[in-house]
Parts: sequence; C-alpha cells; structure tokens
Amino acid sequence: MKANQLKAGVVLSYLSIGISSVIQLAYTPVMLRLLGQSEYGLYSLVNSVVSYLGLLTFGIGGAYLRFYSRERASGDKEAVARLNSMFLLVFSAIGALALVMGLVLAGNAAAVFGEKLTAEEIRRAGGLVALLSVNMAISIPSGIFSSYITAQEHYIFQRLLNIASSVLNPFLTLPLLLMGMGSLALVLVSLCLTAVTAAFNVAFCVRKLHIRFQF
Repeated sequence: MKANQLKAGVVLSYLSIGISSVIQLAYTPVMLRLLGQSEYGLYSLVNSVVSYLGLLTFGIGGAYLRFYSRERASGDKEAVARLNSMFLLVFSAIGALALVMGLVLAGNAAAVFGEKLTAEEIRRAGGLVALLSVNMAISIPSGIFSSYITAQEHYIFQRLLNIASSVLNPFLTLPLLLMGMGSLALVLVSLCLTAVTAAFNVAFCVRKLHIRFQF
C-alpha cells in the first residue's frame, strides 16, 4: 500500500509541477495586465516583507518528522500523542507570534514603506500585510497536520490537494481582478485557499489517520 502511495506520489508530483507551470505561463500575463505594474509592485513588496515572518519556523517541520520517526519506531503510541501535542503547541505559538508581528508591521506601514509608497499605497499596504499575516497564522499551525500526513506516507492526498489549489487559484482570482479588486484579490484568494487546505488536512488527519494528542 505504501509502495503504491510512493509511486503515485512521485507521478502526481511531476504532474503537479507540469500543471503549475502551464497555469503560470497562461495565467501570469493575464494577471499582470489586469493588475497593472504599480499594483503588482505593491503586492510583491508587501509579500516579500511578510514572507520573512516565515523564518520563525526555523525548519521545525523537518524536526517533527525526525522525532516522529523515532517515537513510531519505538512503538509507544502515548509518546507519539505527546509529541503531536508538543509540536501543535509550538506551531500555534509561532503562528500567534507571526500574527502579532504582522499586525504590528501593518499598523506601522508608514514607517516600513514610507519612503517608497504614496499615502494611498501605504494604506493599502497595511491592509495587505494584515491579511497576509492572518494567512501565515493559519498556515504555520496547520503544518503539524501536513507533516503528520507526510510521516504517514499518504502522498496521494497531499499531491491532489496541491494540484487542486494550483488549478483553483487563477479561476478564483481572475473574476476578482476583473471586478477591479487589484492586489487585494491575490491576497484574499491565497487566504481562502490556505484556510481550506488547512481544513482538509485537519479533517484527513482526524478522520482517516486518527491523529492523537495528549497534552
């Protein structure tokens, strides 16, 4: 079963790369034309600043996989449950810290971007930073569940979820861009897809993999 998961996961990984490449080639020029150079520059600037908050994780997902493998090899289910609980708390604390730091940046957007943007762009940048911080606050704690799925070697589910997210992104974003929402459309769609992906990962871990926690 796991051998089949691995083989299918490899095939789906290449399929995901191919689909993402095709979508980007077709979608990016249209998105840039609808968004405009100035608005895209604003989005890129804000996204690059918020992405630094991701450094707070310090590669902790890899650490979880290492310790999970050790506890699983020992056959101690209680130890695995305690490990899950510890990492959930750590991920949640990092997510909360990222959110607080992001909101602080959003509240001080003038100090962060003041020399580069106009007053209107600073106002929009603050809103984008806040939304991207919420996005990160969701994605970081949900990392424990995606790591657990990886540890359980259920690659098909993860790859299909990635493919679905890649395909849905442009179909959700383009209508909002046509409505004139600008860079806000990119951030809102990203936030929605992150939340839905996290919900699917949690549901899969709880219902299918029966993940356990022991605080």
